Amino acid sequence: MQQQRMLDLLQSMPSSQLPQATIPHEQEILAQLQQKAEQARADQDLAEARLHQAQSDRQYQEYLHSLELSKRSLQLQQQELERQNQLQRQQVEERNRSYQLADLEARLHQIDAQLLTLASVRSPFHGTIQRIKWQGQTDQNLVVELVLLAHSATPSGAGTVEDGDTFEDGTTAPNGIDE
Repeated sequence: MQQQRMLDLLQSMPSSQLPQATIPHEQEILAQLQQKAEQARADQDLAEARLHQAQSDRQYQEYLHSLELSKRSLQLQQQELERQNQLQRQQVEERNRSYQLADLEARLHQIDAQLLTLASVRSPFHGTIQRIKWQGQTDQNLVVELVLLAHSATPSGAGTVEDGDTFEDGTTAPNGIDE
């Protein structure tokens, strides 16, 4: 600007008062200054473009960072949900096992009670069962034929047991036993 005014001022002066190389010299200086100004504007435009690019890059990086944080947050939430689901499954399995165990214990007690109600067979002889022959079943009553190997003497009657017989050990034959 200032160089342009000085050049305008020099051009308005009569040419006899100025040396001949002054105006071309000042024009050259003006051209150099204009070129520097244009370069400075280009550098400024480039710097502004770089600034805008850096701002855009920063925004993009912040966006990517926020996406990564969101992904991590979602992963943590999914892991927590999976952990809770697994815990619930384990609790359900534990309850099922407890229920099954309680059910089995109840069945065991029921079977034990039923076993206590069953009539037991007692032999008046000390011996070993050699053979069991199934004769039949009526409701809950079983009819079997037992062959015993006796280890002690039999009461009088040479191998037959009558109702009410008394044995050497002091026991009595129950009613309904035949050979």
